[in-house]
Amino acid sequence: MRRVQFKVDIKNIKSQKAVEKLAAFKEGCLRNYAIQSYGNSSGTIVYSIIDDEWKTLKNDV
Repeated sequence: MRRVQFKVDIKNIKSQKAVEKLAAFKEGCLRNYAIQSYGNSSGTIVYSIIDDEWKTLKNDV
């Protein structure tokens, strides 16, 4: 595996904090990426960890 990617709703602060605690790299925001069940669109934040980073991070997690 070379890459793990996390996608988190921009409004879901708890999930963002959890992913950031893993030291994942914040790549950016996909604007209007998801459509909610009530019809509004929402942004999604994309995080990732690549294999080279994981080798150094896994001892800290």
